[in-house]
Amino acid sequence: MKRESTNLYVGTAGWSYKDWCGIVYPDPRPRGFCEPLYLAQFFNVIEINASFYQIPSVKMTERWARLVSDVPDFLYVMKLWQGFTHDRSLLEEDSVGSFRTALQPLVDTHRLGCVLVQFPWSFRYTPQHWDWVRQLVEVFSSYPLAIEMRHASWVRDKYFDFLKGAGVAFCNIDQPQFGDSLPPSDYATAEHAYVRLHGRNKAMWFQQKAGVNERYNYLYRSDELQGWVEIIRRLLGTVRRVFVITNNHFRGQAVCNALQVKAAVEERKIPIPAHLTANFPPLSGIALPVTMGEDTQLELF
Repeated sequence: MKRESTNLYVGTAGWSYKDWCGIVYPDPRPRGFCEPLYLAQFFNVIEINASFYQIPSVKMTERWARLVSDVPDFLYVMKLWQGFTHDRSLLEEDSVGSFRTALQPLVDTHRLGCVLVQFPWSFRYTPQHWDWVRQLVEVFSSYPLAIEMRHASWVRDKYFDFLKGAGVAFCNIDQPQFGDSLPPSDYATAEHAYVRLHGRNKAMWFQQKAGVNERYNYLYRSDELQGWVEIIRRLLGTVRRVFVITNNHFRGQAVCNALQVKAAVEERKIPIPAHLTANFPPLSGIALPVTMGEDTQLELF
């Protein structure tokens, strides 16, 4: 068995999902139950996706930092507000200042892993889009950044050279494959690398009437994850940190696959609550059993 990797950060995109109750989270919940703290006991990173939809208040980010103050080496990734990436008309001093203010508690407590800049599939390489990317990087250059592109037009030396020069990570993604979709990759352009798994629900990915849950309703099989396990191992040999985030969140499938990735990369069994293995039988082969306590999240420590 290999020892736990000190530069591997595996976790989920978000934590606040009603359909996780009774699947990921116990039902009923123990006294004092806290979702991020619960996940922090078997993952060492969570991607904050609430910040994509609305810039959080500083009180909120202070609370997020405080929640994990006793969890060693735990980090958050904070998604950049969509006003900067999808609207692309809101790169104003007030908005930038608000986002910086929200980030500061995570920076001050050394809980910020990086900032994820997520662009939509429709954001193709054009001179105008290229200029926008460079502006964003310049504005937020004081933070470790990772940029997620979903369109294959960004696979070009000019873009990779820019990322390397700026110390910005290219986000390697798994997504349903269409003609111009960015394929799986293993690019390392900074001291940190990023892997993001969205699932492969091709039938629903571009359906206008499909909701978020339908698009991300996908559970990876172990053999589908194996290629990414190999990519992650290669990245671990070249960079300081590797962030691996599962975004196929519907009904907790992201949790199952994140646990599988962590166990496979590190070649060891990991603590997994019994109710999770009951809901996801593939986890039984990699699980070290743990029990729930009345006044604790998990009896792991």
